[in-house]
Amino acid sequence: MGLLITITDAGRAALVAPGHDGTNGHRVAAIGLVTAPFAPDMDRAALKALIALPHEHKRVTTFGGANVAPDTIHVTLTDDSAEQYTLYGFGLYLENGVLAAVYGQATPIMEKSPAAILLLSVDIQFATIDAAQLVFGDTTFVNPPATTERAGVVKLATQAEVDAGEDDTRAVTPRTAAQRYAALTGARFTGDVHLDGADVVLDGPAERFRGVACKTAGRMRWFMGVDNAPERGGGRGSDFTLISYTDDGEWAGGVMVISREHGTVHLVKRPSFDGHLAWDAGNFDPAEYLPLAGGVLRGDVRLEPGARLAIGAPLLGALKAALQVNGGIAIDRYSDEGSGRLLLGPNDGYLFGDNKSVGFYSPSYGSFQYLFADRTFRIDGKIAWHAGNVTPLDQKKGGTLAGDLAFAPGKRLKLAPGSASAPSLTFERDGALDTGLYHTADGQFGVSCNGAAVVRFAPTQTTFERPVTVPTPAAGDRSTRVATTEWVLAALGTTAIGQIVFEPRTTVRAGFLKANGAVLKRADYPALWAYAQASGALVAEDVWHDGRSGCFSSGDGATTFRLPELRGEFLRCWSDDRSDTDPQRMIGSFQRDQHRYHKHDAYSSESGEHVHPAWTDAQGQHGHPVHDPGHGHPVRMGRVGVVATEYGQGWGPYNWDRQDVHGTEAAGTNIGIGDAGNHGHNVGIGGAGRHVHTITVNGDGGNEARPRNVALLAMIRAY
Repeated sequence: MGLLITITDAGRAALVAPGHDGTNGHRVAAIGLVTAPFAPDMDRAALKALIALPHEHKRVTTFGGANVAPDTIHVTLTDDSAEQYTLYGFGLYLENGVLAAVYGQATPIMEKSPAAILLLSVDIQFATIDAAQLVFGDTTFVNPPATTERAGVVKLATQAEVDAGEDDTRAVTPRTAAQRYAALTGARFTGDVHLDGADVVLDGPAERFRGVACKTAGRMRWFMGVDNAPERGGGRGSDFTLISYTDDGEWAGGVMVISREHGTVHLVKRPSFDGHLAWDAGNFDPAEYLPLAGGVLRGDVRLEPGARLAIGAPLLGALKAALQVNGGIAIDRYSDEGSGRLLLGPNDGYLFGDNKSVGFYSPSYGSFQYLFADRTFRIDGKIAWHAGNVTPLDQKKGGTLAGDLAFAPGKRLKLAPGSASAPSLTFERDGALDTGLYHTADGQFGVSCNGAAVVRFAPTQTTFERPVTVPTPAAGDRSTRVATTEWVLAALGTTAIGQIVFEPRTTVRAGFLKANGAVLKRADYPALWAYAQASGALVAEDVWHDGRSGCFSSGDGATTFRLPELRGEFLRCWSDDRSDTDPQRMIGSFQRDQHRYHKHDAYSSESGEHVHPAWTDAQGQHGHPVHDPGHGHPVRMGRVGVVATEYGQGWGPYNWDRQDVHGTEAAGTNIGIGDAGNHGHNVGIGGAGRHVHTITVNGDGGNEARPRNVALLAMIRAY
């Protein structure tokens, strides 16, 4: 299913011919690529109103297209730049710059990385216009015709092209191939099958017939081949047979059998030759002998045991052979295509000769032959070795192979361990033969050059004994490639020797050392030692230990020097003769922690509840005057009714309201206390014993003074 693209109003107007009497054809000149979603946020009217692509990243002209349906165009575009972006949509620009159609989606269509080539093939479906009005360039520049050396597109061959077998550019489908080529499982040929110089081999188990079947209209007529008799050794079994069938294709019976064991021919019925029956025990006339003057034998000639046949030579008593010939015996030499065969002994083989070769062939025991064309002697089809075609390697002397040496799967070449000076596998033109491979231990081997070990391989590591040269990776490379000194120096070039950097890491980066007061050899770090000498911060070793640990020390004074110790320290810029802050400070000097002057609130502890005894002394007999001014007692009385008087004119204690109060007359006590005269009383307070009140000031903090901080690793550029 194609991507349904939106035709813009400007694109539709461009396709309409002047006068609105038809359409104009246009060529798509560029495809704009969009790197952010836009279509889901716009309605269809807004999409149609676009005259430029939102979030357009670039325009490409490397594309092509072809009409695959009236409403569909197959478009292929490519971008082999080193850019990286995510493709969410695209737009088609006409040759006049008009944005004709747009497509976008909320999810990425493809991802483009710097190392990748973007190749996008899509079917664009136009729902409202004729897709044929848009013309694209040829796609062959994007997908060129495929060859055996180049990837590309191929055209499918027709059945006629497959049958012709001459086109070497079109591809064959399984259907067209099935009409042309025979399957290994079997096939029906509609034409003749010719074998030029090749054999037809029928192989199968001994319990099955193997041969050629002749049919008419699908019905069996004849079978010629090997029967299904079991092979029992000694040439017995798998005899050659000829079988006939009825008109219905049913088995009728054997006609002829040739014994593999004896070579005899058994005919079910008497054979006839030229209309005449052959002689046999049933029709032979003893009177009919072969004339001495010669003649033609029409039957077999059998010699009894001990009998001999001499041709062109007298029967010599010393020769026990049944056939004695003076001269040659010609077997099937009457034509160039003839092949003479001579069967010898109780086996299924025979000696043969034709116009191509002579030899022996047995289906059971193999063959050997001499080929006239290349004058080679072959055993079972393979060239036999002899002094003229092979020089064997001597086990003690060795030798040289003029051709490639290949081993069958699982076979190996085993060598002595050797050594770096005498490797086991070396090269002919190496001079002293001391460059090659040698074995050192189980699972380990090495490579030596001119007797010197260069690299050693082990299951857990590879050790190089000489400097290694490899291609320098690209700047900024973050892969597992080997970093060369060129790459490392380029990567470290932004930092100078002696520069101190702080990073959130636990191990040092390349080219740096930890600023941990370590002792280094001057020969190992010459650039850093030179920097230390020129820094103005180089002190003697005892001075370094006496508060100048932020400096370099001269170490042992001869071969070593010491780094500044910055672990766990806060840094303070050197005052450099500033008198009002940290005055008279030396570079690299250590300074103890200190609090700024300040105050603390204090309080005393509670002493607990206690008393102090007190008393007065006696002043002798005396008196004190008493004054009594007198006093009154109030009495509450209620109002009571009195006969012949108004309410409220009388009082009584039993009246219910008791709201009037009356007092009594004042009465004195007649008590008085006289003056004692002028005198004093001494007051004494007893002591509580000697004691103190504890004043407590609470402490806070730890074992050092510090501001808020973050721990980073201090490193110094060393090489």
